[in-house]
Amino acid sequence: MLNHQQLKAVNFSLQPLYLNAGAGTGKTTTLLSRFHFLSKQISIKNILILTFNKNAVNNLKKRLKEKDAKIMTFHGFALMVLKQNLAYLKDFHFKNFRLIDEIEIHEIIRNLLNQFQIKIICGLDNIISSISKIKRKIITKINPFFQKFFHSYNQILCEKELMDFDDLIVYTYYLFQNHYFLLNDYQQKFPYLLVDEAQDIDYYQMEILKMLGTKSLLFMVGDEHQNIYSFRGTKNIYSQHLKETFQMNELKLTYNYRSSSNIVKTANHLLPLSYQLKPTLKTIGKVIYQPCWDETQEALFLVKEIKELIESKKYQLNDIVILYRKKALKKVLEQFLNKNNIPFKVPKKIVYVPTNIKLSKEIEKKLKILNKKFNIKRETIIKNHLTLTSIHQMKGLESKIVFLIGCEQETFFDTFLGYSSLEEEKRLMYVAITRARELLYITHTLYRNLYAYHQKMNPLCFLKEMNLI
Repeated sequence: MLNHQQLKAVNFSLQPLYLNAGAGTGKTTTLLSRFHFLSKQISIKNILILTFNKNAVNNLKKRLKEKDAKIMTFHGFALMVLKQNLAYLKDFHFKNFRLIDEIEIHEIIRNLLNQFQIKIICGLDNIISSISKIKRKIITKINPFFQKFFHSYNQILCEKELMDFDDLIVYTYYLFQNHYFLLNDYQQKFPYLLVDEAQDIDYYQMEILKMLGTKSLLFMVGDEHQNIYSFRGTKNIYSQHLKETFQMNELKLTYNYRSSSNIVKTANHLLPLSYQLKPTLKTIGKVIYQPCWDETQEALFLVKEIKELIESKKYQLNDIVILYRKKALKKVLEQFLNKNNIPFKVPKKIVYVPTNIKLSKEIEKKLKILNKKFNIKRETIIKNHLTLTSIHQMKGLESKIVFLIGCEQETFFDTFLGYSSLEEEKRLMYVAITRARELLYITHTLYRNLYAYHQKMNPLCFLKEMNLI
């Protein structure tokens, strides 16, 4: 059953609409219901849903259950456009192309570093990140020496007929800009365009939507209070620009179906009055605030609470997520989880599972063979584990129990941006809190060893704003 806010959005007249959907307010349900509403008027093949990652695409496909539905990431859409129009890639000196993989990028960067006789201390990933930021117009002032490096990188990609992820979006933008009839083809093919997580669009994605939107009808779902990817070039001004360009109508979703009332109440302290969430669950839930002396005491507190939660038989390890703002915070935690035989996983890493969990001899034997050949470890097949991840990686997900650690000024705020990032860090805090469904633990330390320094810490300013201190 849809609530009155959702129904109004689903049945809205055929005009451009921006739906401000707060955390846990059923935006996906509303988006898919809008799809069904439109599908009664046009073939589902002519409705395009754009979102930002493969997990979101898979989730939408699973829930929609329409095999002909066009649900893609922005990059997937761009890849389709380029592959369908190879003849026009001559504009960029390509006859054909394939996507470059991470190993190839690293190899090209290493060769260029040798060619330019550069010794680096920042790591290859930082260089790749800088190249990406230049392509997406996040960095506009470029060191002349790095400009040559950047040009050489692009030249190698062109010679090898390779494209990286950023190229997909940028080249699609230029194709649409330079070939109006191509743009017109996709406008006619997709007269209805649904955009999920609209607050996360960057400059080129905004421009592509602006071009498509001159004829395609835009239905955008977003939450400006969950815009946390400025380092990727996403800004609220881009979705705001689209609202103004197309004079979009605006509606809100404010009924939260995810979190218990105490968690919603805590999150509301970080929102303007006009965007306050309304809890719908009968469960009250708990928000537990725990100051600690240092990271050791913090880790001991977490281990103690986790053991008690599991012993209560109400929860499993799979119900627990530990969130951090910076990767440096997880090192001590990993040590204590290992020491206490608590299985955990870190996204994009092999999980740790204590060696005292026994597998059958046959499985162990096969795993040894697989490990030699493919470097597959026994831990990857253990399913019951907690998750240790960053707030950014947890975006769009939820968990029954969330431990949010390291809530200190010195830890939470970006070292280089300082307090200029206040609003984004507040949004990050809001995202972290609203991942929790039943229990939310918030910790901070008075002292912490961070980046090889023993530092005195101050409680995060938002803790006072949330009436926790």
